[in-house]
Amino acid sequence: ATVCSNAHYSSVDCVKLIRDGELVVSGSRDRGINIWNVESVRRGQSRPCFKLPDAHKGWVWSFSADDSTASLVSGSWDNTVKFWDVSSQGLRETRKAVNLKVAVLSTDMLEHTAVAGTFDKKVVIMDTREEVKKMTYYRSHSKPVLGLRITDRHILSLSEDRTVVIYDRAAGKRFKRLTIPGDSFPLSLSLSWNSLYVGDKSGAVHLIDTSHDRFEIVQSYSNGHRSKLTSVAAD
Repeated sequence: ATVCSNAHYSSVDCVKLIRDGELVVSGSRDRGINIWNVESVRRGQSRPCFKLPDAHKGWVWSFSADDSTASLVSGSWDNTVKFWDVSSQGLRETRKAVNLKVAVLSTDMLEHTAVAGTFDKKVVIMDTREEVKKMTYYRSHSKPVLGLRITDRHILSLSEDRTVVIYDRAAGKRFKRLTIPGDSFPLSLSLSWNSLYVGDKSGAVHLIDTSHDRFEIVQSYSNGHRSKLTSVAAD
C-alpha cells in the first residue's frame, strides 16, 4: 500500500476510480479534489498528479462517473453539483454548476442523466445537456437521501429514514419501498447484476434480490465491521 498523509488536510469522504482504472479522484472536507495516476503511485510516487484545493466551497461529499470516460460529477455541502472532465493534467468544468440550495449528500450518473440526493429529502434528476430549469425532482423519503444508484429503468435511493426506495423512471412514481432490518439506517449501496448490497450504520450488510423486479431482502449479515459501513463495492 502507498500512503500520502498530507494529500488532504481533512477527512476524505469520497473516492472514485475512472478512465478504466487509470486515475483515482479523491474529495475531502478540506473542499479540495485531488487526482492520482495509478501507475505513478505503483512506481512509488506518493502524491497526487493534480490538486484543486478549492473545487467546492464546502465539504466534497460525493462522486459519480461513467467508469470508462473522463466525466465526473461531484456533490458538496456547498449546495452545488459540479460537472468535470478529468485527466492527469487537471480538472475542467464542463458546464455551470447547479445550485440545489441544500446540501448534496449523494450522486450517480448514467449516460446523460445525473441524479442527486439532498439533505431536504429530495432526489433531483438532471439531463447534463439541458439547462437547470429542465430539472425534475421527487420526494419519497422522510429524512435525508444518503445514497443513490440509477439504472436504465429505476432510481434506487436510501435514506436516514431506514428505507430503500425503488423509483420507476418510465412511470415517474415510486415502485417499491423496503425497510432495512434492525435499528440502523443504510449508508451505502452497490448493484451487481441482480444483487443489491446495502451497508448500514452498524456495519451490517443487507442483500436485496433485484431479479425480475422482486426487490426483496433475502439476507442480512455481519462481516466483522462494528461501525459505519460508508462504502460497499460488489463485483
